[in-house]
Amino acid sequence: MSITRYIGIALCGILLAGNSVAYAAEAVTTSADTSVPGKADTVKEKVEKVKTALEIKKDKLKETVSKQYRRILDVFEKQLLTQQDLGMRIESRITRLKAQSIDTSVAETKLMDAKKAWDETSSKVASFASTTDSTVTTKDAKTAKKEIAKSVEEVRTGIKKVHALFVEVITLLKGPQTSTATTTPAVTQ
Repeated sequence: MSITRYIGIALCGILLAGNSVAYAAEAVTTSADTSVPGKADTVKEKVEKVKTALEIKKDKLKETVSKQYRRILDVFEKQLLTQQDLGMRIESRITRLKAQSIDTSVAETKLMDAKKAWDETSSKVASFASTTDSTVTTKDAKTAKKEIAKSVEEVRTGIKKVHALFVEVITLLKGPQTSTATTTPAVTQ
C-alpha cells in the first residue's frame, strides 16, 4: 500500500472518529429516559466514557499520521543529502578536468542549474516539514490528505528533477559513450 493511501486512510479515520463522537453523544442523549433519576446519570456517564475513548483514539490516529509524515520527511532529507554529495563529487571532477585543460563550461552551466533545483527542492522539504503537523491537526481529513499529497508529489518531482540534472552533467563530463558490445560467435555443428 502506498504511503499516501495509508495516510489518507488514517486521516479519514480521524474524521470518522470525530463524527462518531457527535453521533454517539446525540443518539445516547436522545434515547435517555429522564423520568428515572438514576438512569439519566448513568447514560450521561456512558456518553462521557464514549467521548473520552473516541478522543483517545482520535489522538492516537493523529500521532500515527504524524509519525508517517516524519518517516516520509526523513526519506526526503536523506535523498537530498545524497544528491548534495553527488553535486560535490561532480564539482571535484570538474576541477580535476579543468586542471587537465579540458573545457567544462557546458557541464558547469548544467551543474549550476542542478544546484538551483536542489535549493528549490530543499526549501520545499523545509516547508513540507513545517506545514504537515499543522495540516493534520487543523484540517478535515479530505482537505489535509489532498494538501499533503500535493506537497509530497512536489517534493518527489523536485528530487527526480535534481537527479536528472546531475545525470546530464555526468554524461557531459564523460563524453559520448561508444558501445563496445561484443557478440558471441555462433556455434555451428
